[in-house]
Amino acid sequence: SGGHRIGAFTGLGGRFPEPPKLSVLGSTFVVTSGDRHFVLDADSYGATLRPLLDADLTGAIKASLAKPTASGHLQADDRLFTSLWPTDVLYEARTRTSIALVSPLSHGVHVLPRALP
Repeated sequence: SGGHRIGAFTGLGGRFPEPPKLSVLGSTFVVTSGDRHFVLDADSYGATLRPLLDADLTGAIKASLAKPTASGHLQADDRLFTSLWPTDVLYEARTRTSIALVSPLSHGVHVLPRALP
């Protein structure tokens, strides 16, 4: 599948009390879970979450519903990605360098590197 998975339910030692939602602020992912807000930094080596201090910034750009291909795969730039979650309840946000995916069925975020020109 590739990419990085980050996040988990707070009851199991994670940072998300409920399934996370994605926004994009400029070129940065913002992850919201309950009343908690994080900046998601990702590169080819890994992904990290850090608290977002100004919660007002989370209204940036709402995540859009991902559009599955006819085969049930997601197009991620130059490759197809098979999701671990059902594609009809999968949300994505994109920056210039990464694609982040969330599902209301999970407390995690899956981050994929984008193909750069």
